Amino acid sequence: FRYFSVLPDSLKPGRLYLLPITADVIRGCSNNDLTDIRLFSQSGVEVPYTIVRAIYPGEQDRFFNLTIDKYSLNGSVEVVLATLPQEYSPVDQLRFEIDGRDFQRLITVENGNGNTWEVCAAGNIYDMSSRVKLRKTDIDIKKCYFRNFRITLIDPGSPVNRDDVPVNSKDIPKPPRISFINARAFNNEPERVVYDTRTFSDLKIETDEQKNSFVVIQAGLPLEKVYFSVESGYFMRRVRAQQSDSGKDGSFKFIFDDHIYHMPIEGGVSSQDYILGRTSRQEFFKFQIVNADNPPLNIREIRFEWAKRLLAFAAPEGGVKLYFGAADIQFPKYDIAGMINQQNWHKQNCETLIPPVINENSAFKPGVTREVLAKMEKWLLGIVILAASAGIVLWIRRLLPRENT
Repeated sequence: FRYFSVLPDSLKPGRLYLLPITADVIRGCSNNDLTDIRLFSQSGVEVPYTIVRAIYPGEQDRFFNLTIDKYSLNGSVEVVLATLPQEYSPVDQLRFEIDGRDFQRLITVENGNGNTWEVCAAGNIYDMSSRVKLRKTDIDIKKCYFRNFRITLIDPGSPVNRDDVPVNSKDIPKPPRISFINARAFNNEPERVVYDTRTFSDLKIETDEQKNSFVVIQAGLPLEKVYFSVESGYFMRRVRAQQSDSGKDGSFKFIFDDHIYHMPIEGGVSSQDYILGRTSRQEFFKFQIVNADNPPLNIREIRFEWAKRLLAFAAPEGGVKLYFGAADIQFPKYDIAGMINQQNWHKQNCETLIPPVINENSAFKPGVTREVLAKMEKWLLGIVILAASAGIVLWIRRLLPRENT
Protein backbone atom coordinates (compact mmCIF):
# COMPACT_ATOMS: atom_id res chain seq x y z
CA PHE A 1 0.00 0.00 0.00
CA ARG A 2 1.31 3.43 -0.92
CA TYR A 3 -0.30 5.31 2.02
CA PHE A 4 -1.35 4.65 5.59
CA SER A 5 -2.85 6.44 8.59
CA VAL A 6 -2.68 5.57 12.28
CA LEU A 7 -6.02 5.75 14.06
CA PRO A 8 -6.21 7.01 17.67
CA ASP A 9 -5.06 4.69 20.44
CA SER A 10 -8.17 5.54 22.45
CA LEU A 11 -10.46 3.26 20.41
CA LYS A 12 -12.50 0.96 22.63
CA PRO A 13 -12.54 -2.70 21.55
CA GLY A 14 -15.93 -3.79 20.19
CA ARG A 15 -17.26 -0.26 19.78
CA LEU A 16 -18.52 0.89 16.39
CA TYR A 17 -16.76 3.84 14.77
CA LEU A 18 -17.29 5.97 11.66
CA LEU A 19 -14.17 7.20 9.89
CA PRO A 20 -14.76 9.92 7.24
CA ILE A 21 -13.04 9.09 3.95
CA THR A 22 -11.60 12.45 2.97
CA ALA A 23 -10.93 13.77 -0.51
CA ASP A 24 -7.20 13.13 -0.02
CA VAL A 25 -7.85 9.47 0.80
CA ILE A 26 -10.10 9.07 -2.25
CA ARG A 27 -7.47 10.70 -4.48
CA GLY A 28 -4.82 8.40 -3.02
CA CYS A 29 -6.77 5.25 -3.85
CA SER A 30 -5.66 3.33 -6.92
CA ASN A 31 -9.10 1.96 -7.80
CA ASN A 32 -12.13 4.05 -8.71
CA ASP A 33 -14.48 1.98 -6.52
CA LEU A 34 -12.17 2.34 -3.47
CA THR A 35 -11.57 -1.42 -3.29
CA ASP A 36 -7.97 -0.92 -2.12
CA ILE A 37 -8.87 0.42 1.32
CA ARG A 38 -7.92 -1.90 4.20
CA LEU A 39 -7.88 -1.75 7.99
CA PHE A 40 -5.36 -3.77 9.97
CA SER A 41 -5.06 -4.38 13.68
CA GLN A 42 -1.81 -4.03 15.58
CA SER A 43 -1.17 -7.75 15.09
CA GLY A 44 -1.68 -7.50 11.32
CA VAL A 45 -5.18 -9.01 11.15
CA GLU A 46 -7.69 -7.47 8.71
CA VAL A 47 -10.43 -5.47 10.40
CA PRO A 48 -13.78 -5.82 8.57
CA TYR A 49 -15.50 -2.60 7.49
CA THR A 50 -18.19 -1.24 5.21
CA ILE A 51 -18.54 2.08 3.39
CA VAL A 52 -21.73 4.14 3.42
CA ARG A 53 -22.66 7.53 2.02
CA ALA A 54 -23.55 10.27 4.54
CA ILE A 55 -27.22 10.45 3.60
CA TYR A 56 -29.78 10.66 6.39
CA PRO A 57 -33.04 9.28 4.96
CA GLY A 58 -36.17 11.26 5.72
CA GLU A 59 -39.82 10.41 5.83
CA GLN A 60 -41.48 9.93 2.47
CA ASP A 61 -43.53 12.77 1.03
CA ARG A 62 -47.26 12.26 0.45
CA PHE A 63 -48.92 12.91 -2.90
CA PHE A 64 -52.56 13.65 -3.77
CA ASN A 65 -54.28 13.95 -7.15
CA LEU A 66 -56.61 16.93 -7.49
CA THR A 67 -59.91 16.83 -9.36
CA ILE A 68 -60.30 19.59 -11.95
CA ASP A 69 -63.85 20.90 -11.42
CA LYS A 70 -63.94 23.85 -13.83
CA TYR A 71 -61.80 25.41 -16.54
CA SER A 72 -62.44 28.82 -18.11
CA LEU A 73 -60.58 31.00 -20.63
CA ASN A 74 -61.05 34.73 -21.00
CA GLY A 75 -58.62 36.28 -23.42
CA SER A 76 -55.12 35.50 -22.14
CA VAL A 77 -56.36 34.55 -18.66
CA GLU A 78 -57.11 30.93 -17.73
CA VAL A 79 -58.77 29.98 -14.45
CA VAL A 80 -58.83 26.44 -13.07
CA LEU A 81 -60.86 25.31 -10.05
CA ALA A 82 -59.67 22.07 -8.44
CA THR A 83 -60.16 20.16 -5.19
CA LEU A 84 -58.15 17.72 -3.10
CA PRO A 85 -59.63 14.31 -2.23
CA GLN A 86 -61.62 13.83 0.97
CA GLU A 87 -58.62 12.30 2.77
CA TYR A 88 -55.61 14.59 2.46
CA SER A 89 -52.86 16.36 4.36
CA PRO A 90 -51.92 20.05 4.18
CA VAL A 91 -49.89 20.43 0.99
CA ASP A 92 -46.76 22.42 0.12
CA GLN A 93 -46.41 22.12 -3.65
CA LEU A 94 -48.50 21.79 -6.81
CA ARG A 95 -47.28 20.09 -9.99
CA PHE A 96 -49.10 20.49 -13.29
CA GLU A 97 -49.29 18.22 -16.32
CA ILE A 98 -49.55 20.62 -19.26
CA ASP A 99 -50.06 19.67 -22.88
CA GLY A 100 -47.78 21.70 -25.14
CA ARG A 101 -44.28 23.09 -25.44
CA ASP A 102 -42.63 26.50 -25.55
CA PHE A 103 -44.86 28.48 -23.25
CA GLN A 104 -44.59 30.82 -20.29
CA ARG A 105 -47.34 31.67 -17.84
CA LEU A 106 -47.65 33.89 -14.79
CA ILE A 107 -49.38 31.78 -12.17
CA THR A 108 -51.29 32.65 -9.01
CA VAL A 109 -52.47 29.91 -6.64
CA GLU A 110 -55.27 30.58 -4.14
CA ASN A 111 -56.59 28.29 -1.44
CA GLY A 112 -59.89 28.57 0.37
CA ASN A 113 -63.24 27.10 1.34
CA GLY A 114 -64.89 27.78 -2.01
CA ASN A 115 -66.27 31.20 -1.02
CA THR A 116 -63.24 33.09 0.30
CA TRP A 117 -59.75 32.76 -1.13
CA GLU A 118 -56.22 33.49 0.10
CA VAL A 119 -53.20 33.78 -2.18
CA CYS A 120 -50.66 31.13 -1.23
CA ALA A 121 -48.21 31.43 -4.15
CA ALA A 122 -47.37 33.47 -7.24
CA GLY A 123 -44.65 32.84 -9.79
CA ASN A 124 -43.89 31.43 -13.23
CA ILE A 125 -44.22 28.14 -15.06
CA TYR A 126 -42.59 27.68 -18.45
CA ASP A 127 -41.28 25.30 -21.08
CA MET A 128 -38.36 25.88 -23.47
CA SER A 129 -37.76 22.25 -24.43
CA SER A 130 -37.57 22.86 -28.18
CA ARG A 131 -34.39 24.90 -27.61
CA VAL A 132 -32.97 23.71 -24.29
CA LYS A 133 -33.72 21.07 -21.65
CA LEU A 134 -35.65 23.46 -19.44
CA ARG A 135 -39.19 22.94 -18.16
CA LYS A 136 -40.76 24.08 -14.88
CA THR A 137 -44.36 23.09 -14.21
CA ASP A 138 -44.49 23.10 -10.42
CA ILE A 139 -44.76 25.79 -7.79
CA ASP A 140 -44.05 25.78 -4.08
CA ILE A 141 -46.87 27.16 -1.96
CA LYS A 142 -47.21 28.02 1.69
CA LYS A 143 -48.90 25.19 3.54
CA CYS A 144 -52.54 25.02 2.48
CA TYR A 145 -55.17 23.51 4.77
CA PHE A 146 -58.32 23.79 2.61
CA ARG A 147 -59.35 21.37 -0.13
CA ASN A 148 -60.26 24.00 -2.73
CA PHE A 149 -57.82 25.70 -5.09
CA ARG A 150 -58.24 28.47 -7.64
CA ILE A 151 -55.37 28.66 -10.12
CA THR A 152 -55.01 31.64 -12.47
CA LEU A 153 -52.69 31.54 -15.48
CA ILE A 154 -51.83 34.64 -17.52
CA ASP A 155 -49.99 34.59 -20.83
CA PRO A 156 -47.68 37.64 -20.60
CA GLY A 157 -47.01 37.59 -24.34
CA SER A 158 -50.60 37.44 -25.61
CA PRO A 159 -52.01 40.81 -26.74
CA VAL A 160 -55.21 39.25 -28.04
CA ASN A 161 -58.50 39.14 -26.15
CA ARG A 162 -59.98 35.88 -27.28
CA ASP A 163 -63.53 37.10 -26.77
CA ASP A 164 -62.98 39.36 -29.81
CA VAL A 165 -61.86 36.48 -32.05
CA PRO A 166 -64.37 34.33 -34.01
CA VAL A 167 -64.72 30.79 -32.73
CA ASN A 168 -63.66 29.33 -36.07
CA SER A 169 -60.49 31.43 -36.32
CA LYS A 170 -57.46 29.30 -37.25
CA ASP A 171 -54.93 32.07 -36.66
CA ILE A 172 -54.99 31.78 -32.86
CA PRO A 173 -53.18 28.67 -31.54
CA LYS A 174 -54.76 26.82 -28.66
CA PRO A 175 -53.03 27.64 -25.36
CA PRO A 176 -51.30 24.88 -23.39
CA ARG A 177 -53.89 23.47 -21.04
CA ILE A 178 -53.60 21.90 -17.60
CA SER A 179 -54.71 18.28 -17.87
CA PHE A 180 -53.66 17.00 -14.43
CA ILE A 181 -52.70 18.47 -11.04
CA ASN A 182 -50.75 16.67 -8.32
CA ALA A 183 -50.25 18.06 -4.79
CA ARG A 184 -47.29 17.21 -2.59
CA ALA A 185 -47.14 17.30 1.19
CA PHE A 186 -43.52 17.59 2.31
CA ASN A 187 -42.45 15.46 5.24
CA ASN A 188 -41.20 17.11 8.39
CA GLU A 189 -37.84 15.35 8.11
CA PRO A 190 -36.57 15.56 4.53
CA GLU A 191 -33.56 13.61 3.36
CA ARG A 192 -30.34 15.29 4.43
CA VAL A 193 -27.03 14.83 2.62
CA VAL A 194 -23.64 15.78 4.06
CA TYR A 195 -21.40 16.80 1.16
CA ASP A 196 -17.67 16.88 0.69
CA THR A 197 -16.36 19.52 -1.70
CA ARG A 198 -13.26 20.33 -3.70
CA THR A 199 -12.80 23.61 -5.62
CA PHE A 200 -10.62 23.95 -8.71
CA SER A 201 -9.65 27.53 -9.53
CA ASP A 202 -6.48 27.21 -11.63
CA LEU A 203 -8.38 26.33 -14.80
CA LYS A 204 -6.94 26.00 -18.29
CA ILE A 205 -9.96 26.64 -20.52
CA GLU A 206 -9.44 25.94 -24.22
CA THR A 207 -11.55 26.20 -27.39
CA ASP A 208 -12.07 23.44 -29.94
CA GLU A 209 -12.71 23.65 -33.69
CA GLN A 210 -16.47 24.09 -33.16
CA LYS A 211 -15.83 27.11 -30.89
CA ASN A 212 -16.86 25.10 -27.83
CA SER A 213 -15.03 25.74 -24.58
CA PHE A 214 -13.59 22.79 -22.68
CA VAL A 215 -11.55 22.23 -19.56
CA VAL A 216 -9.84 19.05 -18.31
CA ILE A 217 -9.50 18.55 -14.55
CA GLN A 218 -7.37 15.88 -12.92
CA ALA A 219 -9.54 15.21 -9.89
CA GLY A 220 -9.36 11.61 -8.73
CA LEU A 221 -12.73 12.19 -7.05
CA PRO A 222 -16.38 11.20 -7.37
CA LEU A 223 -19.01 13.81 -8.11
CA GLU A 224 -22.73 14.35 -7.83
CA LYS A 225 -22.94 18.11 -8.41
CA VAL A 226 -20.62 20.37 -10.38
CA TYR A 227 -20.89 24.13 -9.79
CA PHE A 228 -19.61 26.69 -12.29
CA SER A 229 -18.71 30.16 -11.02
CA VAL A 230 -19.47 32.40 -14.01
CA GLU A 231 -19.11 36.17 -14.22
CA SER A 232 -22.38 38.11 -14.44
CA GLY A 233 -24.38 38.21 -17.65
CA TYR A 234 -27.27 36.40 -19.32
CA PHE A 235 -26.50 33.01 -20.86
CA MET A 236 -27.84 29.50 -21.46
CA ARG A 237 -25.25 26.84 -22.27
CA ARG A 238 -25.25 23.09 -22.52
CA VAL A 239 -22.46 21.35 -20.58
CA ARG A 240 -21.25 17.86 -21.48
CA ALA A 241 -19.36 15.90 -18.81
CA GLN A 242 -16.84 13.18 -19.79
CA GLN A 243 -14.48 10.96 -17.82
CA SER A 244 -11.18 9.18 -18.41
CA ASP A 245 -8.62 7.14 -16.49
CA SER A 246 -5.63 8.39 -18.46
CA GLY A 247 -6.61 11.89 -19.64
CA LYS A 248 -5.28 11.15 -23.13
CA ASP A 249 -6.97 12.47 -26.27
CA GLY A 250 -9.65 10.06 -27.44
CA SER A 251 -9.92 8.33 -24.05
CA PHE A 252 -12.77 10.43 -22.63
CA LYS A 253 -16.21 8.84 -22.41
CA PHE A 254 -19.51 10.74 -22.13
CA ILE A 255 -21.27 10.39 -18.76
CA PHE A 256 -24.04 13.04 -18.64
CA ASP A 257 -25.03 16.53 -19.74
CA ASP A 258 -27.13 19.38 -18.39
CA HIS A 259 -27.58 23.15 -18.77
CA ILE A 260 -26.32 26.12 -16.83
CA TYR A 261 -28.14 29.41 -17.33
CA HIS A 262 -28.88 32.88 -16.02
CA MET A 263 -31.72 34.43 -17.96
CA PRO A 264 -34.54 36.92 -17.53
CA ILE A 265 -38.12 35.72 -17.33
CA GLU A 266 -41.34 37.59 -16.80
CA GLY A 267 -41.24 38.91 -13.27
CA GLY A 268 -37.66 37.94 -12.40
CA VAL A 269 -34.57 35.92 -13.27
CA SER A 270 -34.09 32.16 -13.51
CA SER A 271 -30.64 30.73 -12.74
CA GLN A 272 -28.88 27.39 -12.47
CA ASP A 273 -25.13 27.35 -11.95
CA TYR A 274 -24.66 23.58 -11.54
CA ILE A 275 -25.11 20.30 -13.38
CA LEU A 276 -26.25 17.07 -11.77
CA GLY A 277 -24.82 13.63 -12.43
CA ARG A 278 -23.57 10.94 -10.09
CA THR A 279 -20.41 9.01 -10.89
CA SER A 280 -17.77 7.13 -8.94
CA ARG A 281 -14.19 8.27 -8.50
CA GLN A 282 -12.54 9.18 -11.81
CA GLU A 283 -9.01 10.40 -12.40
CA PHE A 284 -9.86 12.90 -15.15
CA PHE A 285 -13.00 14.86 -16.01
CA LYS A 286 -13.61 16.95 -19.11
CA PHE A 287 -16.36 19.56 -19.28
CA GLN A 288 -17.34 20.84 -22.72
CA ILE A 289 -19.48 24.00 -22.92
CA VAL A 290 -21.44 24.39 -26.15
CA ASN A 291 -21.11 28.06 -27.13
CA ALA A 292 -22.69 28.05 -30.61
CA ASP A 293 -21.93 31.58 -31.89
CA ASN A 294 -21.76 33.12 -28.41
CA PRO A 295 -18.53 34.34 -26.82
CA PRO A 296 -17.05 31.88 -24.28
CA LEU A 297 -18.13 32.18 -20.67
CA ASN A 298 -15.63 33.53 -18.16
CA ILE A 299 -15.51 30.67 -15.65
CA ARG A 300 -13.61 31.53 -12.48
CA GLU A 301 -14.00 28.28 -10.51
CA ILE A 302 -15.45 24.79 -10.75
CA ARG A 303 -16.56 23.08 -7.55
CA PHE A 304 -17.23 19.36 -7.10
CA GLU A 305 -19.69 18.06 -4.52
CA TRP A 306 -20.31 14.44 -3.53
CA ALA A 307 -21.94 12.70 -0.59
CA LYS A 308 -19.35 12.18 2.14
CA ARG A 309 -18.11 8.58 2.42
CA LEU A 310 -17.95 7.00 5.88
CA LEU A 311 -16.06 3.85 6.80
CA ALA A 312 -17.84 1.90 9.55
CA PHE A 313 -15.96 -0.69 11.61
CA ALA A 314 -15.77 -2.30 15.03
CA ALA A 315 -12.51 -1.59 16.84
CA PRO A 316 -10.33 -4.61 17.71
CA GLU A 317 -7.88 -4.99 20.58
CA GLY A 318 -4.87 -2.72 20.22
CA GLY A 319 -4.38 -0.05 17.58
CA VAL A 320 -5.76 0.20 14.05
CA LYS A 321 -4.10 1.39 10.85
CA LEU A 322 -5.76 2.46 7.62
CA TYR A 323 -4.01 1.48 4.37
CA PHE A 324 -4.85 2.46 0.78
CA GLY A 325 -3.26 3.01 -2.60
CA ALA A 326 -2.62 -0.54 -3.87
CA ALA A 327 -3.57 -1.44 -7.44
CA ASP A 328 -5.75 -4.37 -8.53
CA ILE A 329 -7.15 -5.42 -5.16
CA GLN A 330 -10.60 -6.95 -5.16
CA PHE A 331 -13.38 -5.57 -2.98
CA PRO A 332 -13.46 -7.46 0.34
CA LYS A 333 -16.52 -9.44 1.42
CA TYR A 334 -17.12 -8.77 5.10
CA ASP A 335 -20.11 -9.81 7.22
CA ILE A 336 -20.45 -6.26 8.57
CA ALA A 337 -21.66 -5.06 5.14
CA GLY A 338 -24.87 -7.04 5.67
CA MET A 339 -25.40 -5.55 9.12
CA ILE A 340 -24.68 -1.86 8.56
CA ASN A 341 -26.03 -0.45 5.31
CA GLN A 342 -27.33 2.72 3.70
CA GLN A 343 -30.76 2.38 5.34
CA ASN A 344 -29.70 1.87 8.97
CA TRP A 345 -26.19 3.28 9.43
CA HIS A 346 -27.46 6.48 11.06
CA LYS A 347 -29.35 4.46 13.68
CA GLN A 348 -26.23 2.66 14.91
CA ASN A 349 -24.51 3.67 18.12
CA CYS A 350 -21.35 4.87 16.40
CA GLU A 351 -18.72 7.40 17.33
CA THR A 352 -17.36 9.56 14.51
CA LEU A 353 -13.59 9.93 14.36
CA ILE A 354 -11.50 12.87 13.19
CA PRO A 355 -9.63 11.97 9.96
CA PRO A 356 -6.01 11.12 10.86
CA VAL A 357 -2.84 12.34 9.14
CA ILE A 358 -1.90 10.55 5.90
CA ASN A 359 1.63 9.12 5.66
CA GLU A 360 3.57 7.65 2.75
CA ASN A 361 4.59 4.04 3.18
CA SER A 362 8.37 3.82 2.73
CA ALA A 363 8.12 0.05 2.15
CA PHE A 364 5.77 0.48 -0.83
CA LYS A 365 6.90 -1.15 -4.08
CA PRO A 366 4.75 -0.60 -7.18
CA GLY A 367 3.58 -3.89 -8.60
CA VAL A 368 2.58 -4.83 -12.11
CA THR A 369 -0.95 -3.65 -12.82
CA ARG A 370 -3.49 -5.66 -14.77
CA GLU A 371 -3.20 -3.29 -17.72
CA VAL A 372 0.57 -3.75 -17.93
CA LEU A 373 0.17 -7.50 -17.42
CA ALA A 374 -2.38 -7.68 -20.24
CA LYS A 375 -0.01 -5.83 -22.58
CA MET A 376 2.84 -8.19 -21.62
CA GLU A 377 0.62 -11.20 -22.30
CA LYS A 378 -0.23 -9.82 -25.75
CA TRP A 379 3.44 -9.29 -26.56
CA LEU A 380 4.35 -12.79 -25.34
CA LEU A 381 1.48 -14.30 -27.34
CA GLY A 382 2.68 -12.46 -30.46
CA ILE A 383 6.24 -13.72 -29.94
CA VAL A 384 4.99 -17.30 -29.47
CA ILE A 385 2.91 -17.09 -32.65
CA LEU A 386 5.84 -15.69 -34.66
CA ALA A 387 8.17 -18.38 -33.33
CA ALA A 388 5.66 -21.12 -34.09
CA SER A 389 5.09 -19.74 -37.58
CA ALA A 390 8.84 -19.63 -38.26
CA GLY A 391 9.22 -23.22 -37.02
CA ILE A 392 6.42 -24.44 -39.28
CA VAL A 393 7.98 -22.70 -42.31
CA LEU A 394 11.36 -24.28 -41.61
CA TRP A 395 9.77 -27.72 -41.13
CA ILE A 396 7.88 -27.43 -44.44
CA ARG A 397 11.05 -26.37 -46.27
CA ARG A 398 12.88 -29.43 -44.98
CA LEU A 399 10.11 -31.69 -46.24
CA LEU A 400 10.22 -30.25 -49.77
CA PRO A 401 12.58 -32.08 -52.21
CA ARG A 402 15.65 -30.11 -53.20
CA GLU A 403 16.43 -29.60 -56.94
CA ASN A 404 19.82 -30.72 -58.30
CA THR A 405 21.93 -27.85 -59.50
